[in-house]
Amino acid sequence: MEMAVASKATVDGMALSSGHRIVADLSLDPTAEGGLREPLPSGTPSLILEFHDQNGKTQLGARIETACGEPLRPGENVLAARAVFWADEARIYATEGQQFDLWYGRHVGHGVIRQILVEI
Repeated sequence: MEMAVASKATVDGMALSSGHRIVADLSLDPTAEGGLREPLPSGTPSLILEFHDQNGKTQLGARIETACGEPLRPGENVLAARAVFWADEARIYATEGQQFDLWYGRHVGHGVIRQILVEI
């Protein structure tokens, strides 16, 4: 299901992202199992979403925000996180129901896309 959201932010007329936005459920690995060493703030641009298909893997950067503004903590599940991708090609890979891995120099978790947010 698609949900409408406000258009993407710009600075001096230049887009700050591709505008492709999603809602996803995340599961972060515990630190002891190779997950994050410490929490990352909501809105972090530091995690990479890694998608796998028959051609291999594709890594795409996105800014990830939690629904309540809480940090992304190792070992926790995060429901309804929002992500805004940097690259236009995200529309090809980041589709509803698609699973992905979270990458921060190594695998630190995984997730599944629940919803695509559409610009208005």
